[in-house]
Amino acid sequence: MTADAAKDLMDYRHAIMHGSLIPSATMPSFVRNPLWHGQKRGRMTHDAHVSEDLLDMAIDCAWVLCKVVFATRSACTDPAARLTLEGMKTEIARVRGMAGDLRHLTELMNHEKY
Repeated sequence: MTADAAKDLMDYRHAIMHGSLIPSATMPSFVRNPLWHGQKRGRMTHDAHVSEDLLDMAIDCAWVLCKVVFATRSACTDPAARLTLEGMKTEIARVRGMAGDLRHLTELMNHEKY
């Protein structure tokens, strides 16, 4: 679950850092590897919508992932620290969902159930 969350958060970050800005009055976004004018790209298109709430979600996800790394490092040397890592399961599941929402927000907005 942690690896899935980290991958989605990494894709979100890459879209912001390496993508093209699409300005908007309500919610600007960044698009990485756009398929404009029928171009063929070797990599998938990634997008990242930006608002204060979405960036807060990304920061929350990153902090939980950092805590998992610290807990994993401790669990490697101290077997009792495994309980701390195991206790983070619900928090990791929450962050996995949030990171997936950040990464796939355009698909969610275009889905009929949204």
